[in-house]
Amino acid sequence: MNVEPSQQHLTASIEGEQLVIRAGVEYLLNIIPFTDTWPTNNAGDPCKITDKEQFLKDLICELGRENEQGATLLHLAIDEAAAEVTEQGYESVELPEDFD
Repeated sequence: MNVEPSQQHLTASIEGEQLVIRAGVEYLLNIIPFTDTWPTNNAGDPCKITDKEQFLKDLICELGRENEQGATLLHLAIDEAAAEVTEQGYESVELPEDFD
């Protein structure tokens, strides 16, 4: 089954020597208003994206914006995923002997 590139779900892969993260823009625009952190009014109606092209530019800007420590949201997501690798006991990581 072929999926239109704009509808491609969020994926991550290694291509050559690079981590590649992809998501179709229409897919993102369709799911973002239903995430737990998306603002809603008292009736539960989600905030509406009125300019899709500008919203996507703004989203990219936020993904690359550095916090006070110089980390971006992408850095933080990778840090969290790496921590999960150790916590889930993947065999690719050896913990030190005195690790709690």
